[in-house]
Amino acid sequence: MKKGIIISMIFTIVMLVSFISVIASENPREKPVAMTTSLSGTILDGKTGESLVGVSVKIEGCELEAYTDFDGVFNFDGIMPGEYTISATMISYKKESSKFVVKLHNDNRIKLNLKSVSQK
Repeated sequence: MKKGIIISMIFTIVMLVSFISVIASENPREKPVAMTTSLSGTILDGKTGESLVGVSVKIEGCELEAYTDFDGVFNFDGIMPGEYTISATMISYKKESSKFVVKLHNDNRIKLNLKSVSQK
């Protein structure tokens, strides 16, 4: 009888430890939703002021990339607050980079103007 109880307790402990290990290891890189925010912006032609479509926008040092839509707008979700360098590139335009501080519970918007390769 004691042997059965001991085996049952050991089994329960092993299952509990396994369950906790699985939960703790699930998506360790996932950020708590309450601690993230979004970053959006607009990319414009530096000379004409027109919206640029299909511009590659990257947060340097991260694996995040977005492309501008028909209104020249891009958006990143799930960004941790902090200082980032945002870069925008497009064929026939010079790369533009800007430092930006992303704050929690803030309207994090940035506007970049790209100069064409032919502009000085």
